[in-house]
Amino acid sequence: MYKARFLQTFLKQEKKLNAEVKERAIEAVETILSDPYSGIGLKGDLRN
Repeated sequence: MYKARFLQTFLKQEKKLNAEVKERAIEAVETILSDPYSGIGLKGDLRN
């Protein structure tokens, strides 16, 4: 299983989010951690 690491900047901003947005962010991170290849594929220069 993968683990998430967050910058201190993110953690400070996360505290300021309202409950709905914070819940959506947590769900998104959990989805990515459970299946990192579930997102949209990168294109162009962003791809390997």
